[in-house]
Amino acid sequence: MPREVFDLWIVPGVEFHGWPFTSTSQSVEGTRWAGFFGLQSLRFWANARWGHVAIPVSLNIFHPMTRARIIAIIGTAQGFQTPMADVRDSKERFWTCASFIREHGAIPFSIVATPTQQGFDLVDGHHRLAAFVHLGFASKASIPAWIALDASCV
Repeated sequence: MPREVFDLWIVPGVEFHGWPFTSTSQSVEGTRWAGFFGLQSLRFWANARWGHVAIPVSLNIFHPMTRARIIAIIGTAQGFQTPMADVRDSKERFWTCASFIREHGAIPFSIVATPTQQGFDLVDGHHRLAAFVHLGFASKASIPAWIALDASCV
């Protein structure tokens, strides 16, 4: 895993949840890590091949669950009660990202995703992407993304 991905995505999770795993063969199901790792296993993440690319932003290129999370984050930031309302500091994280994007015209860090048949499944960067979309940048630009590919299929 690239160091930037590890520092950006995994380290905050470990700091918040701890790290209960001793082997990549352990299942994340039934743990607080299940949602964190999206639709993939520990073995997938340990063996993934990574690419850093620019992807054009349009919500229709993302997995339906990613789209739902983005819409919920925008709603929460606007003061609505949504399924994302219980995510730690969601509103503040959204508006911090929005402020950065307004000033710089770009997201502060790359997002992290995996390609699926239904679109990119975002595992890190939801608040960055939500702010980017909310501010109207999505139809005009690409964003940097770390894409994890299943090493057994490449």
